[in-house]
Amino acid sequence: MSIISIADFSAGELKITRNNAVDTDLQSYIDETEEKILRGLLGDTLYIEFIAQLPTPTLQKWTDLLNGYNYTIENEDGDNESVYFVGIKKMLRLFIWFYFVREQSFQNSIVGQVKGASQASANASMPEISRLIKKRYNKAIDLYNECNKFIEENDLQERTSSSVVDNGGGSFTFNISNTRYLVDGATVKIGSAEYTVSNVVADTSFDITGATETYSGAVEITYEIFDLWKFRELDKMGIW
Repeated sequence: MSIISIADFSAGELKITRNNAVDTDLQSYIDETEEKILRGLLGDTLYIEFIAQLPTPTLQKWTDLLNGYNYTIENEDGDNESVYFVGIKKMLRLFIWFYFVREQSFQNSIVGQVKGASQASANASMPEISRLIKKRYNKAIDLYNECNKFIEENDLQERTSSSVVDNGGGSFTFNISNTRYLVDGATVKIGSAEYTVSNVVADTSFDITGATETYSGAVEITYEIFDLWKFRELDKMGIW
């Protein structure tokens, strides 16, 4: 299931002049490039997990990676800083456009780029197209790194319970105001102990069983959402 479609290149800055032959080739580039880039971003294990959720993810972490999410981090000064993450779609469109256009023997017509208003009827020269291709690739790299940043900064989730209910027999209900990315079956760490979560109620509470310790009041809770993540760095191109 592809995230990007041929229609994404029908208009705008990434428009590609199309015909039946171009569409056939373009779909192949979409499929190959998406897999290549996403495997590099996520690693094989998380890539397989992610594509199994497409086209409409049910897990919040994959929805946010796909479509974007505004989140808050603590900066070096200890202040909260808002981060606007656009998701992976624009990144993928740029990479696909780059790989497809770079390989075409008729770049001048397939890109459809023209010079400024004073020379509106003149096609861009090959050096101009080459610079444009490199700039678009470098923009894709910027967005790729922003995806990496999103994963890195959101992997470790930290919560503090407002209260804890002792249900007896090693079972506890933790009341927390933010359960984002927490799902039944996830593993949380409380102190030095790890537990499997159940009965998650959105932004309200979750349960654990099998506890050998007693918990109450404000308890620190952590959980990872992108475990087994492996990131492959990509370099920018020089422009001349």
